[in-house]
Amino acid sequence: MDERVIIEGNWLARGTSLAHSARLVLAHANVTAGIVEFDDAASEPVEIEAVSDRIGTVDRRIEMTDGSVFVTSDNAAIDRLTAARGSLFSRVFSLETVRPRLFVFAFAAVVMVAGLLRYGVPVLAQVAAWATPIEVAQVMDASARNTLESLFFSPSKLEEQTKGAFQADFERLVEASGDEANYTLLFRDGGRLGPNALALPAGTIVVTDQLVRLGTHEEVVAVLAHEVAHVMHDHSLQQLYRAFGFAALVTLIAGDIGAAGEEILGGGGVLVAMAASREMEEEADAEGVRLVQTIGGNPTALVTVLDKIYDAVCGDVARDVCEETSWWSTHPGAKERREALRAAIDALP
Repeated sequence: MDERVIIEGNWLARGTSLAHSARLVLAHANVTAGIVEFDDAASEPVEIEAVSDRIGTVDRRIEMTDGSVFVTSDNAAIDRLTAARGSLFSRVFSLETVRPRLFVFAFAAVVMVAGLLRYGVPVLAQVAAWATPIEVAQVMDASARNTLESLFFSPSKLEEQTKGAFQADFERLVEASGDEANYTLLFRDGGRLGPNALALPAGTIVVTDQLVRLGTHEEVVAVLAHEVAHVMHDHSLQQLYRAFGFAALVTLIAGDIGAAGEEILGGGGVLVAMAASREMEEEADAEGVRLVQTIGGNPTALVTVLDKIYDAVCGDVARDVCEETSWWSTHPGAKERREALRAAIDALP
């Protein structure tokens, strides 16, 4: 009975990357020495030093003591060899093939990552925002603004008189906030962002032309108050740190994603950063209606303008989706947010 182990593959001599079609011949599975046969010739006896793990159908590497390497896709023969030698390698693959365990492990990994994104990253972001010097916040503010300018914004088409009227009310809101941030109000054509307003880390607030055209003057002022509240509570800074955490997790999981991936991740990170959490939105809404009341404005204007924004963004088809809040939602749904806003207005003195 022929007990030889014959493994087909490619042989690479020591110090070269040139592969020769060959086969490794061992007298039987319990030995670690054999010969490499190729081109009607045979090598000097070789001694096996290490065998790579079996990972799916990836080629295996058999490293020899003389520095040469034998590469093969014949996993069955390698498993026979390693099993006879009591090697750990065969046991590694047996664990890999226990699919229920893999499913459980994969599910646990997904839950862990989801938990980090939902709870761990926000807590760390809050601590980081508190410890960030104003000079660093200003650099982050400018960087986020430049990214938004290049990806989404174009110059505003609003009349200067319209901008001036909003600027006057904006300055009154900033004064009422008592915040020492260096606030700046900018108007931009939002393009595909549509009716929107964004608060950046150091006090830059951007309002799109589309929002100005959508709402009344008092409604847009209510939105400005909401954005000032975001800056007051460091929400924008926290969200940028959340975006960094998101990018770090993606890199950790996916490894080197390349220059194109980094570009996409950078733009996506800014959008993640601008989408404040449900808790932050509710806090900014409550603070915003207080600021509006302080300057003698109409707090309920924030409710009416949000309804207009939801109508414009969601339309009739997706309105039901916008109304409800899912477990994973970053923004509260329209229904939840409307109720929280009315409660905040009712609580005003």
